Amino acid sequence: MAKAIWNGEVIAESDDIELVEGNKYFPLASVRSDVL
Repeated sequence: MAKAIWNGEVIAESDDIELVEGNKYFPLASVRSDVL
């Protein structure tokens, strides 16, 4: 499972990520907009 962490908060977490040119992209449904 991939996680995106910013300022100590998990802002996205998913098994269904896309890898494009070394960058990981998360599905919109997995992004926690309440911490952005």
